[in-house]
Amino acid sequence: MFTYEIVSPESLASRGKAKMIVLSAAEGRLGLLENHAPIVSTLDPGIVSIYSDANTINAELFVSGGFVSMIDNMCSILVDEVLTLTELTHDYVENRFKRAEDAVLLAQTAHDKVQARKQCKISQVMRALRSTHQI
Repeated sequence: MFTYEIVSPESLASRGKAKMIVLSAAEGRLGLLENHAPIVSTLDPGIVSIYSDANTINAELFVSGGFVSMIDNMCSILVDEVLTLTELTHDYVENRFKRAEDAVLLAQTAHDKVQARKQCKISQVMRALRSTHQI
């Protein structure tokens, strides 16, 4: 077992002990186990699965992106936004997607366009997860 924490700008979303954590790193799906080699990576939008043993998922959370580090059996997951899967309702995801599409159309600056496209990507991942995880 190793210690983990998931932190967003608003709160400490989760902290505890895990046997394994699986998440969407920029390089692809990444599984972290006890005594993992030190690593720092960016996160893509997706689900963070926290396992209490090899076969039991203790918790699953949606993260919009961020960073993960694993050093000396301490996993720190720093995210822009974290949601429970129950918060990803059809209406929530579709409203968010519509707002993101509108933001792309209204964006004036390069920075605004990048941020709006990022929100579209996050919403698209949420849509895909709703169908594949049957949320």
